[in-house]
Amino acid sequence: MRRQPPKRKPKEKRMFSLQIDKGKYIETLKKIVKAGANGIGYAPIFVILERLFTPSERKRRNVLEIGYGTPDEFLPALKHLGFQKVFGCDICKRPDKVPSGIRILTSEATQISKHLKKESIDVILARGVFEIYGWKGEGAPYFPEDVEGIKKIFSKVFSILKPGGILILAPLSYEAYSENMKKALSHFGKVFSYYIEIKSTDAFHREEILIVRKYKKPTKS
Repeated sequence: MRRQPPKRKPKEKRMFSLQIDKGKYIETLKKIVKAGANGIGYAPIFVILERLFTPSERKRRNVLEIGYGTPDEFLPALKHLGFQKVFGCDICKRPDKVPSGIRILTSEATQISKHLKKESIDVILARGVFEIYGWKGEGAPYFPEDVEGIKKIFSKVFSILKPGGILILAPLSYEAYSENMKKALSHFGKVFSYYIEIKSTDAFHREEILIVRKYKKPTKS
């Protein structure tokens, strides 16, 4: 009897298209505002967090936003989603009143490991932060272009992320992340691209959001 060749496992899908119609978009904005936040540009991230984790899963996870801007921009919405602990980190010390149940840290993204324990965070999100990291004025490079330079920036960030935890990167406006960025991030975990499409009768918005699920075992450099 002829032996059958082993079945190949289907390749894991790495690119997703998430369409949000005008009604869903407005509904999400209302949820964000109701939570006491004003960061309406975070609507796609809000939708992704709702889809990635059930309410019961959120109760067992903590979340950190790097570069939160002001305490009332999106942090209250994270609390509203039901995460166990909510942290906000920004390079500038903010005098604003901090919402209840949220811990604020003053630190650069690459120094965050000095403030939080190793492998202590389940979810890290950053919107429009790393694209401008290291910017020192007009004409200066916004971000390292080489893989090793990008890996160096993210190494401390991933050190506080739990194995199996996720990093969510979103741009301030639509732009495609470079292949070197994705290659560098793949050193730390599996990289997934979410293309968010927000459609209405008179407008169309599309942006790429990267989700990196940290490897459970470290990879060789």
